[in-house]
Amino acid sequence: MYNTLAAHFNHILMLPGQKIFFLCSNNPITTDIPARLAAKKISTSYIKGYYYGNLTIERIQRLKELIDKSTPKNLDHSPYLMRLMFSQWFAKFSTSPKPFIAVLSLIALIYLIRITREEFVLFSTGCFNMGSEILVIFAFQIFFGYIYLQIGLIITVFLAGLLPGAWLANRLKSIGKRHLILTDGILILLMAGFVFALKFWAYHLPVVFFLFFGFVVSLACGFQFPVALHLRGGDNSAASKSFSADLIGAAFGTLLTSVVLLPFLGIFRTAAALIALKLISLIWLGISHEKN
Repeated sequence: MYNTLAAHFNHILMLPGQKIFFLCSNNPITTDIPARLAAKKISTSYIKGYYYGNLTIERIQRLKELIDKSTPKNLDHSPYLMRLMFSQWFAKFSTSPKPFIAVLSLIALIYLIRITREEFVLFSTGCFNMGSEILVIFAFQIFFGYIYLQIGLIITVFLAGLLPGAWLANRLKSIGKRHLILTDGILILLMAGFVFALKFWAYHLPVVFFLFFGFVVSLACGFQFPVALHLRGGDNSAASKSFSADLIGAAFGTLLTSVVLLPFLGIFRTAAALIALKLISLIWLGISHEKN
């Protein structure tokens, strides 16, 4: 936090205690806060009686000497503080997420080896849809400064497009692999456009932009399910496996995006990871020799 603030303010005063308070200004900051309050005839009980005993010049200077100026800055697109808090939470309870991640990765690898091409498309689609949703919620919080009034609407639009997407696919007279390739390409372009917009107009984008993005992503994801199910034969076994692939991908995307990608990679690299997942799906579909 100190290194981040130092890029924007000429003077930073840290007040040590149970919590560290940052006072930032482009003008010099005095440490004798009780004297400044008294000069302005502001009467206080706690600060007047306890400030000098708790916040000594030596403690303030000692805290400043502990600052590591090589620590990366906390940026909107790369939340380094989120990564530190994540690591400290595990350190506090003397544990580590590595065994859990290792077991989960092994289970995911075994599952991915055993599924068909169409099931992998749905797995990647579920992962992409939920990953995009977490990404939008995170980006919305950063650039608007609030989320509680809109989070229900964001979740709704990421679900609202699934049904009309599936309905559109069922209306097609002929369903083939090309439709999966087309929608995979659309999802990749949507995420690339989302990143481009955040890169150049992040603080000027309206709320409707995030909602529209969520709806179109869910529309494309919903379109893929009937197509993949048709290519798998459409029987009960294919339906259960396809539905399972989509749900497992959604669970994996939620966990991976919120716990690993966003804290350690930031917004843009997380988006790149989701694009890479869909590129793998697209390539796997493209190298198939089936004429669909």
